[in-house]
Amino acid sequence: MRAATHRAGGQAVRILVVDDHADVRVILRHLLGQQGHEVDLASDLQGATVLASVNAYDRAVVDLLLPDEADGLAAIEALRLAGIPRIVLMTGALPEVLARLAPRLRELGVSVLLKPFPTVPEVMRALGIEQSEKTETPPVREG
Repeated sequence: MRAATHRAGGQAVRILVVDDHADVRVILRHLLGQQGHEVDLASDLQGATVLASVNAYDRAVVDLLLPDEADGLAAIEALRLAGIPRIVLMTGALPEVLARLAPRLRELGVSVLLKPFPTVPEVMRALGIEQSEKTETPPVREG
């Protein structure tokens, strides 16, 4: 298993992005890569669990609706078991859906990032990462 890249003081963080929409994955890869973080991408829960079984991640961003009969909550539980300490649920769900999910999200200790995407500082804050001025994009792997 590869080690996570997180270091104290705003250093690079290793992040897994799980979303079935390629455009969302590409946007997050670009946004997080510009901040100097290492980003791996998965389009479904199966790909995410494979990546998490061979890599150590500091953070994950998971879409609420995934294509392989799994929802974001199932993905969050699986990725927690894989050892990812901080997970952000990404969704465009209506407020009443979020209100219904709120108790479970609190129980899981999950932050919520609303689509369409907010500003870069909001994404970084949800991930608990200090924003940097880095512009180099590290390598990306798809799962």
